[in-house]
Amino acid sequence: MEILESFEFKNKIYEIRMIVTNHRVTVRAYHQDKEANRFSYSIDKETSKDFIQTHGRDALKELIQQAKSDIIGI
Repeated sequence: MEILESFEFKNKIYEIRMIVTNHRVTVRAYHQDKEANRFSYSIDKETSKDFIQTHGRDALKELIQQAKSDIIGI
């Protein structure tokens, strides 16, 4: 598990972490080494490559932003 980003919200420190398996990347928010909510965001590696080609954006960055948004409510 790799920490991709840390941020503070309402005096709490959160981490966005990534888990990579054979063909899938999963992103999830954590607080004090525990899952911060029930949401996880994942994409298979092949679809991630297609996403960049089709949309011109990095799918992993989109997943990170979604995980963060669900914590801070934007």
